[in-house]
Amino acid sequence: MNSLSSNNATCQKDFPKDWKQARLRYVARLAYGDSLTASQREPGDVPVFGSNGIVGLHKLANTLAPLIVVGRKGSFGKITYSEDRGFVIDTAYFIDSSCAKANLRWLYYALQVLGLDEISQDTGVPGLSREKAYECRLLLPTIKDQEAIAHFLDRKTAAIATLIAKKQRLIQLLEEKRTALINQAVTKGLNPDAPMKDSGVPWIGEIPEHWESNVKLRYLTRKERGSFVNGPFGSDLLVSELKPEGIPVIYIRDIKPYGYRRKSIVCVSQEKANQLNLFRVDPGDVIIAKVGDPPGDSCIYPESEPPGIVTQDVIRLKLKTQYNSEYISFMMNSGLGTNLIGMISIASTRERVSLGDFKSLRVVCPPITEQQRITSFLNSETQYIDNLTSKTLASVEKLQEYRRSLITAAVTGKLDIPKAEANV
Repeated sequence: MNSLSSNNATCQKDFPKDWKQARLRYVARLAYGDSLTASQREPGDVPVFGSNGIVGLHKLANTLAPLIVVGRKGSFGKITYSEDRGFVIDTAYFIDSSCAKANLRWLYYALQVLGLDEISQDTGVPGLSREKAYECRLLLPTIKDQEAIAHFLDRKTAAIATLIAKKQRLIQLLEEKRTALINQAVTKGLNPDAPMKDSGVPWIGEIPEHWESNVKLRYLTRKERGSFVNGPFGSDLLVSELKPEGIPVIYIRDIKPYGYRRKSIVCVSQEKANQLNLFRVDPGDVIIAKVGDPPGDSCIYPESEPPGIVTQDVIRLKLKTQYNSEYISFMMNSGLGTNLIGMISIASTRERVSLGDFKSLRVVCPPITEQQRITSFLNSETQYIDNLTSKTLASVEKLQEYRRSLITAAVTGKLDIPKAEANV
């Protein structure tokens, strides 16, 4: 398996001598799934597979076991493996022992390096073209080598998956810690010995005695017109008026609980911005997503950004001097903010809130000096958590990349499996 041959006529020049190169059509047949709507499914324990994996259960199967499912529409090119028989619906292809001339577990790995998710059919609807997939070339080892590769990759990828799961669990715990930290600070303060009083809201419980309670959000903003607005309606800002350069336009996708992250490279002219001055956002303003799943994500428009214009689905607050913008943003991103938003959300394609209802939300608030102390504390603590989360996410990405490179090396003959097994 470690002796290489050279063949300039193939897409890969060097591969083991006893391996062959073949187009996918000569190794496996991509069988079409069958139509089966959710209402047609009958109670049973047979998994129903769509292009993105299991989508339900049914009493009948239309495949043998084991099987490979290949996304045809939607998540086209996605590869799923099942040890059990299943019912594959018409958004996917499948391969079982009746349509393959190879070890199915090896084929599951080999298919992952073909880039099937990049082979779209020549129609208006994105999907995997079977004929184009059949033209893909892969290296075909002996059955003995296929079994050895599959066994090796099963063991190695399982170990990688275990490591990834542990790191993802750590990320989840860090998120829970971050949320709990913010919730505690914005509803109880930093002094555990402070005298307490009933907030009047059952799910908040007690708050420090000297805090304001039941304050409407509208009273936190300045008195002048335009201090608490959402962006202009569509007729006031037309698509034809959007430009790649000029005064930035702020969308809900730019607003994250961890801070402002501009994704929208969309602008308007200075002249148009002057017309929409009521909807101007300046560094230090609070911006909140009016639409989302759920709505209510909040952040501070940063000092590093030039003044911009908010869109219709973004709420912008200019606060009175006795209220700290960062504190209010932390509060909106806390469990308190989530509960408040949940009380006024309107269900539609995506949840949304009306500006009037949002203005009437009642919050609890400490004096400005305490807001500043809480903000300083939370900035420090959440920065530490966020840094640790970022490092953990980066290590997950490296493990995922290692998994991909390991599979590629194994199925293309660049990894000597016996030697790799001996070094374990």
